[in-house]
Amino acid sequence: KLSESLPDEIQQLTNLEELSIGKNKLSGRLKVPIADGLVTLKVQNNEFSGPLPDNLYQLKNLKILAGDNNDFTGFIQPDIGS
Repeated sequence: KLSESLPDEIQQLTNLEELSIGKNKLSGRLKVPIADGLVTLKVQNNEFSGPLPDNLYQLKNLKILAGDNNDFTGFIQPDIGS
C-alpha cells in the first residue's frame, strides 16, 4: 500500500487516461494531473482531505470518479466532466 501524500510531479502526467490509486493510505490534498484524455479517476478508500482540486473541473473527458471513503469537504459541482 502507498502512504503519505501524492508528489507534486503527478500533475505533470498529462497523457494519462486512467489513474487508479484507490485502497491505499494516501493523505493530504488530492492532486490531479491536467490530462485531457483522463477518463477514469479512482482515489477511493484513502485518507485525502479538503476540497476537490479546482483543476478536476477542467477534465472534460472524465467519466468515472470514485472518491468515496475519504475526508473530502465541500460539494461536487454539477458541471464535472463536461
